[in-house]
Amino acid sequence: MFSNKLKISCALCLALFFIVTFAYSAEVVDKIVAIVNDEVITQSEVEESTLSFIADYKLRYGQEEARNRLDEAKNDALNRLIEEKLILQEAKRRNIKISDAEVEKRINEVKVRFGSDEVFNKALAESGITVGKLRDKYRDQLMMKELINGIVFHNIQVTPTQVAAYYYGHKNEFAQPETVKFRIILLRYKPEQDKAKVKSFAEELLKRINAGEDFAALAKEYSEGPNAEDGGEMDFVSKGEMAEEIDEILFTLKEGEVSPVIESAAGCNIVKVEKTVKGEDMSLAEATPLIRQRLYGREAELVLRNFIGNLRKEAYIEIKK
Repeated sequence: MFSNKLKISCALCLALFFIVTFAYSAEVVDKIVAIVNDEVITQSEVEESTLSFIADYKLRYGQEEARNRLDEAKNDALNRLIEEKLILQEAKRRNIKISDAEVEKRINEVKVRFGSDEVFNKALAESGITVGKLRDKYRDQLMMKELINGIVFHNIQVTPTQVAAYYYGHKNEFAQPETVKFRIILLRYKPEQDKAKVKSFAEELLKRINAGEDFAALAKEYSEGPNAEDGGEMDFVSKGEMAEEIDEILFTLKEGEVSPVIESAAGCNIVKVEKTVKGEDMSLAEATPLIRQRLYGREAELVLRNFIGNLRKEAYIEIKK
Protein backbone atom coordinates (compact mmCIF):
# COMPACT_ATOMS: atom_id res chain seq x y z
CA MET A 1 0.00 0.00 0.00
CA PHE A 2 1.35 3.40 -0.95
CA SER A 3 1.11 6.50 1.19
CA ASN A 4 0.91 10.01 -0.21
CA LYS A 5 4.66 9.95 -0.35
CA LEU A 6 5.70 7.28 -2.80
CA LYS A 7 8.33 4.88 -1.56
CA ILE A 8 10.25 3.92 -4.70
CA SER A 9 13.31 1.72 -4.46
CA CYS A 10 14.72 3.22 -7.64
CA ALA A 11 18.44 2.91 -8.17
CA LEU A 12 18.44 6.19 -10.02
CA CYS A 13 18.23 8.45 -7.03
CA LEU A 14 16.16 7.17 -4.14
CA ALA A 15 18.75 4.76 -2.80
CA LEU A 16 19.96 6.38 0.39
CA PHE A 17 23.66 6.87 0.90
CA PHE A 18 25.54 4.75 3.39
CA ILE A 19 28.89 5.74 4.83
CA VAL A 20 31.41 5.59 2.02
CA THR A 21 34.49 3.58 2.88
CA PHE A 22 36.25 3.88 -0.44
CA ALA A 23 39.32 6.11 -0.23
CA TYR A 24 41.56 7.40 -2.99
CA SER A 25 45.31 7.78 -2.83
CA ALA A 26 46.92 11.17 -3.23
CA GLU A 27 48.36 10.07 -6.59
CA VAL A 28 44.97 9.63 -8.28
CA VAL A 29 44.12 12.51 -10.59
CA ASP A 30 40.46 13.36 -10.03
CA LYS A 31 39.72 14.23 -13.62
CA ILE A 32 36.41 15.42 -15.05
CA VAL A 33 34.53 12.66 -16.88
CA ALA A 34 31.27 14.49 -17.64
CA ILE A 35 29.70 17.93 -17.68
CA VAL A 36 26.00 18.26 -16.82
CA ASN A 37 24.80 21.80 -17.53
CA ASP A 38 27.10 23.89 -15.33
CA GLU A 39 28.27 21.06 -13.04
CA VAL A 40 30.90 18.36 -13.41
CA ILE A 41 31.14 14.68 -12.54
CA THR A 42 34.59 13.50 -11.51
CA GLN A 43 36.39 10.19 -11.90
CA SER A 44 36.33 9.62 -8.14
CA GLU A 45 32.53 10.03 -8.08
CA VAL A 46 32.16 7.44 -10.82
CA GLU A 47 34.50 5.00 -9.07
CA GLU A 48 32.61 5.43 -5.81
CA SER A 49 29.24 4.91 -7.49
CA THR A 50 30.56 1.91 -9.42
CA LEU A 51 31.09 0.01 -6.15
CA SER A 52 27.36 -0.35 -5.54
CA PHE A 53 26.80 -1.67 -9.07
CA ILE A 54 29.61 -4.20 -8.70
CA ALA A 55 28.11 -5.41 -5.42
CA ASP A 56 24.74 -5.80 -7.14
CA TYR A 57 26.31 -7.63 -10.09
CA LYS A 58 28.05 -10.07 -7.73
CA LEU A 59 24.69 -10.98 -6.22
CA ARG A 60 22.99 -11.34 -9.59
CA TYR A 61 25.71 -12.86 -11.76
CA GLY A 62 28.43 -14.16 -9.43
CA GLN A 63 31.91 -12.82 -8.76
CA GLU A 64 33.53 -13.91 -12.03
CA GLU A 65 30.78 -12.47 -14.25
CA ALA A 66 30.78 -9.26 -12.17
CA ARG A 67 34.46 -8.78 -13.05
CA ASN A 68 33.63 -9.23 -16.72
CA ARG A 69 30.94 -6.57 -16.44
CA LEU A 70 33.18 -3.86 -14.96
CA ASP A 71 32.81 -1.55 -17.98
CA GLU A 72 29.04 -2.00 -17.85
CA ALA A 73 29.05 -1.16 -14.14
CA LYS A 74 31.05 2.02 -14.76
CA ASN A 75 28.68 3.05 -17.55
CA ASP A 76 25.64 2.42 -15.33
CA ALA A 77 27.27 4.39 -12.52
CA LEU A 78 27.98 7.36 -14.79
CA ASN A 79 24.40 7.36 -16.11
CA ARG A 80 23.03 7.27 -12.59
CA LEU A 81 25.24 10.21 -11.58
CA ILE A 82 24.12 12.20 -14.60
CA GLU A 83 20.47 11.59 -13.77
CA GLU A 84 21.03 12.46 -10.12
CA LYS A 85 22.68 15.74 -11.16
CA LEU A 86 19.72 16.57 -13.41
CA ILE A 87 17.15 15.76 -10.71
CA LEU A 88 19.03 17.73 -8.05
CA GLN A 89 19.43 20.71 -10.38
CA GLU A 90 15.69 20.64 -11.08
CA ALA A 91 14.94 20.41 -7.35
CA LYS A 92 17.07 23.50 -6.74
CA ARG A 93 15.43 25.30 -9.67
CA ARG A 94 12.04 24.61 -8.07
CA ASN A 95 13.41 25.92 -4.77
CA ILE A 96 12.70 22.73 -2.83
CA LYS A 97 13.90 23.15 0.75
CA ILE A 98 14.90 20.52 3.28
CA SER A 99 15.01 21.54 6.93
CA ASP A 100 18.02 20.95 9.16
CA ALA A 101 15.77 18.81 11.35
CA GLU A 102 15.05 16.43 8.45
CA VAL A 103 18.76 16.09 7.71
CA GLU A 104 19.60 15.45 11.36
CA LYS A 105 16.87 12.84 11.56
CA ARG A 106 18.43 10.99 8.63
CA ILE A 107 21.90 11.16 10.20
CA ASN A 108 20.55 9.88 13.51
CA GLU A 109 18.92 6.95 11.69
CA VAL A 110 22.33 6.04 10.31
CA LYS A 111 24.02 6.48 13.67
CA VAL A 112 21.69 3.92 15.21
CA ARG A 113 23.05 1.29 12.82
CA PHE A 114 26.55 1.87 14.17
CA GLY A 115 25.50 1.37 17.76
CA SER A 116 27.17 4.46 19.19
CA ASP A 117 28.39 7.93 18.25
CA GLU A 118 31.95 6.77 18.84
CA VAL A 119 31.74 3.97 16.27
CA PHE A 120 29.92 6.26 13.85
CA ASN A 121 32.56 9.00 14.13
CA LYS A 122 35.34 6.45 13.74
CA ALA A 123 33.77 5.16 10.54
CA LEU A 124 33.51 8.72 9.22
CA ALA A 125 37.15 9.43 10.07
CA GLU A 126 38.31 6.23 8.35
CA SER A 127 36.31 7.04 5.22
CA GLY A 128 37.67 10.57 5.04
CA ILE A 129 34.19 12.14 5.04
CA THR A 130 33.30 14.99 7.37
CA VAL A 131 29.94 15.29 9.10
CA GLY A 132 29.35 18.44 7.09
CA LYS A 133 29.92 16.59 3.83
CA LEU A 134 27.58 13.83 4.97
CA ARG A 135 24.89 16.39 5.80
CA ASP A 136 25.22 17.84 2.30
CA LYS A 137 24.86 14.36 0.77
CA TYR A 138 21.70 13.61 2.74
CA ARG A 139 20.22 17.04 2.06
CA ASP A 140 20.71 16.50 -1.68
CA GLN A 141 19.12 13.05 -1.52
CA LEU A 142 16.12 14.32 0.46
CA MET A 143 15.66 17.13 -2.07
CA MET A 144 15.67 14.64 -4.95
CA LYS A 145 13.26 12.36 -3.12
CA GLU A 146 10.90 15.26 -2.38
CA LEU A 147 10.88 16.28 -6.05
CA ILE A 148 10.25 12.76 -7.32
CA ASN A 149 7.50 12.08 -4.78
CA GLY A 150 5.76 15.24 -5.93
CA ILE A 151 6.17 14.48 -9.64
CA VAL A 152 4.90 10.93 -9.28
CA PHE A 153 2.11 11.69 -6.81
CA HIS A 154 0.61 14.44 -8.96
CA ASN A 155 0.77 12.43 -12.18
CA ILE A 156 -0.66 9.08 -11.11
CA GLN A 157 -4.17 8.10 -10.14
CA VAL A 158 -5.18 4.46 -9.85
CA THR A 159 -8.95 4.21 -10.24
CA PRO A 160 -11.30 1.43 -9.07
CA THR A 161 -12.00 0.69 -12.74
CA GLN A 162 -8.30 0.07 -13.40
CA VAL A 163 -8.06 -2.16 -10.35
CA ALA A 164 -11.08 -4.22 -11.40
CA ALA A 165 -9.82 -4.53 -14.98
CA TYR A 166 -6.46 -5.81 -13.77
CA TYR A 167 -8.08 -8.25 -11.36
CA TYR A 168 -10.36 -9.86 -13.93
CA GLY A 169 -7.59 -9.90 -16.51
CA HIS A 170 -5.09 -11.60 -14.17
CA LYS A 171 -7.27 -13.74 -11.88
CA ASN A 172 -4.76 -16.58 -11.98
CA GLU A 173 -2.30 -14.35 -10.11
CA PHE A 174 -4.66 -14.15 -7.13
CA ALA A 175 -5.37 -17.85 -6.69
CA GLN A 176 -4.65 -19.25 -3.24
CA PRO A 177 -2.93 -22.63 -3.76
CA GLU A 178 -4.22 -25.85 -2.25
CA THR A 179 -2.28 -26.79 0.87
CA VAL A 180 -1.79 -30.13 2.61
CA LYS A 181 -0.83 -31.02 6.18
CA PHE A 182 0.74 -34.47 6.43
CA ARG A 183 3.04 -36.89 8.22
CA ILE A 184 6.08 -38.51 6.69
CA ILE A 185 8.26 -41.54 7.31
CA LEU A 186 11.67 -41.41 5.65
CA LEU A 187 14.07 -44.35 5.58
CA ARG A 188 17.34 -42.98 4.29
CA TYR A 189 19.66 -44.70 1.85
CA LYS A 190 23.07 -45.42 3.38
CA PRO A 191 26.32 -46.09 1.49
CA GLU A 192 26.86 -49.42 3.24
CA GLN A 193 23.26 -50.57 2.78
CA ASP A 194 21.55 -52.06 -0.29
CA LYS A 195 18.77 -49.75 -1.52
CA ALA A 196 16.60 -52.80 -2.15
CA LYS A 197 16.72 -53.68 1.55
CA VAL A 198 15.66 -50.14 2.50
CA LYS A 199 12.73 -50.35 0.12
CA SER A 200 11.80 -53.81 1.40
CA PHE A 201 11.65 -52.56 4.99
CA ALA A 202 9.61 -49.56 3.86
CA GLU A 203 7.13 -51.93 2.23
CA GLU A 204 6.87 -53.86 5.51
CA LEU A 205 6.09 -50.66 7.39
CA LEU A 206 3.47 -49.75 4.81
CA LYS A 207 1.76 -53.12 5.33
CA ARG A 208 1.70 -52.53 9.08
CA ILE A 209 0.17 -49.07 8.55
CA ASN A 210 -2.47 -50.43 6.19
CA ALA A 211 -3.20 -53.18 8.74
CA GLY A 212 -4.12 -50.51 11.28
CA GLU A 213 -0.93 -49.65 13.16
CA ASP A 214 -0.53 -46.00 14.13
CA PHE A 215 1.40 -44.02 11.52
CA ALA A 216 2.72 -41.48 14.04
CA ALA A 217 4.01 -44.19 16.36
CA LEU A 218 5.86 -45.95 13.54
CA ALA A 219 7.28 -42.64 12.33
CA LYS A 220 8.53 -41.86 15.81
CA GLU A 221 10.20 -45.27 16.03
CA TYR A 222 11.64 -45.72 12.54
CA SER A 223 11.65 -42.46 10.56
CA GLU A 224 14.97 -40.75 9.83
CA GLY A 225 13.23 -37.74 8.35
CA PRO A 226 12.06 -34.37 9.65
CA ASN A 227 10.11 -34.16 12.92
CA ALA A 228 10.44 -37.92 13.56
CA GLU A 229 10.14 -37.28 17.29
CA ASP A 230 6.72 -35.70 16.61
CA GLY A 231 5.50 -38.64 14.57
CA GLY A 232 6.74 -37.14 11.30
CA GLU A 233 4.21 -34.32 11.52
CA MET A 234 4.75 -31.62 8.90
CA ASP A 235 3.18 -28.19 8.54
CA PHE A 236 0.96 -27.17 5.62
CA VAL A 237 2.75 -27.11 2.25
CA SER A 238 1.62 -26.11 -1.23
CA LYS A 239 2.47 -27.85 -4.46
CA GLY A 240 6.11 -27.50 -5.41
CA GLU A 241 7.51 -27.24 -1.89
CA MET A 242 8.41 -30.91 -1.52
CA ALA A 243 10.67 -33.15 -3.61
CA GLU A 244 9.09 -33.76 -6.99
CA GLU A 245 8.56 -37.49 -6.40
CA ILE A 246 6.68 -36.80 -3.15
CA ASP A 247 4.85 -33.77 -4.54
CA GLU A 248 3.31 -35.75 -7.41
CA ILE A 249 1.65 -38.24 -5.05
CA LEU A 250 0.98 -36.09 -1.99
CA PHE A 251 -1.56 -33.89 -3.74
CA THR A 252 -3.50 -36.84 -5.15
CA LEU A 253 -4.29 -38.23 -1.68
CA LYS A 254 -7.43 -37.54 0.31
CA GLU A 255 -7.49 -36.80 4.02
CA GLY A 256 -6.50 -39.92 5.96
CA GLU A 257 -5.03 -41.69 2.93
CA VAL A 258 -1.52 -43.17 2.96
CA SER A 259 0.77 -43.18 -0.05
CA PRO A 260 2.63 -46.15 -1.50
CA VAL A 261 6.39 -46.24 -0.89
CA ILE A 262 7.87 -43.22 -2.69
CA GLU A 263 11.51 -43.42 -3.73
CA SER A 264 13.43 -40.13 -3.74
CA ALA A 265 17.09 -39.13 -3.82
CA ALA A 266 17.20 -39.26 -0.01
CA GLY A 267 15.55 -42.64 0.48
CA CYS A 268 12.14 -44.30 0.72
CA ASN A 269 9.19 -42.22 1.90
CA ILE A 270 5.67 -42.92 3.09
CA VAL A 271 3.28 -40.00 3.59
CA LYS A 272 -0.14 -39.73 5.19
CA VAL A 273 -2.41 -36.74 4.55
CA GLU A 274 -3.83 -35.27 7.74
CA LYS A 275 -5.74 -32.28 6.33
CA THR A 276 -6.32 -30.66 2.95
CA VAL A 277 -7.27 -27.01 2.46
CA LYS A 278 -8.63 -26.36 -0.99
CA GLY A 279 -7.26 -23.39 -2.88
CA GLU A 280 -9.47 -20.32 -3.08
CA ASP A 281 -9.26 -17.25 -5.25
CA MET A 282 -8.73 -13.91 -3.54
CA SER A 283 -11.76 -11.68 -3.88
CA LEU A 284 -11.51 -8.32 -5.64
CA ALA A 285 -11.64 -6.60 -2.23
CA GLU A 286 -8.82 -8.79 -0.88
CA ALA A 287 -6.68 -8.27 -3.98
CA THR A 288 -7.26 -4.51 -4.29
CA PRO A 289 -4.35 -3.32 -2.05
CA LEU A 290 -1.88 -5.55 -3.91
CA ILE A 291 -3.21 -4.46 -7.32
CA ARG A 292 -3.10 -0.77 -6.42
CA GLN A 293 0.51 -1.15 -5.30
CA ARG A 294 1.40 -3.01 -8.48
CA LEU A 295 -0.29 -0.50 -10.81
CA TYR A 296 1.06 2.47 -8.88
CA GLY A 297 4.61 1.14 -9.03
CA ARG A 298 4.35 0.42 -12.74
CA GLU A 299 2.97 3.86 -13.55
CA ALA A 300 5.48 5.54 -11.23
CA GLU A 301 8.36 4.00 -13.14
CA LEU A 302 6.94 5.25 -16.45
CA VAL A 303 6.35 8.75 -15.09
CA LEU A 304 9.85 8.87 -13.61
CA ARG A 305 11.52 7.67 -16.82
CA ASN A 306 9.57 10.21 -18.85
CA PHE A 307 10.46 12.99 -16.42
CA ILE A 308 14.17 12.16 -16.50
CA GLY A 309 14.05 11.77 -20.29
CA ASN A 310 12.71 15.32 -20.61
CA LEU A 311 15.41 16.63 -18.26
CA ARG A 312 18.03 14.97 -20.47
CA LYS A 313 16.58 16.49 -23.64
CA GLU A 314 16.73 20.00 -22.21
CA ALA A 315 20.17 19.63 -20.61
CA TYR A 316 23.69 20.15 -21.87
CA ILE A 317 25.52 16.89 -21.28
CA GLU A 318 29.08 16.24 -22.41
CA ILE A 319 30.89 12.95 -21.76
CA LYS A 320 34.67 13.35 -21.70
CA LYS A 321 36.70 10.65 -23.46
